Amino acid sequence: MVDSIILAENDRVEQQLSSGQLSINATAVASIIVSRECRRLVMSEYLDGVGRGYRCTDLDDGARCDRCGEGLTVVMR
Repeated sequence: MVDSIILAENDRVEQQLSSGQLSINATAVASIIVSRECRRLVMSEYLDGVGRGYRCTDLDDGARCDRCGEGLTVVMR
């Protein structure tokens, strides 16, 4: 299992994404951040190619992204 935390200002990410001046990798990360759909799908389409993406609902077992129902996890130290 992999957990990730992305800290970003959503408005700023959207501005950078719409500018068209980001690298391919930065565009992929920005798309994951601003997406309103399953984050696993957006990441899977980037890594596996458009049209081959998998959603959280395609998994038999595993954690779902915050868009598909798991929500945000509060990290405590």
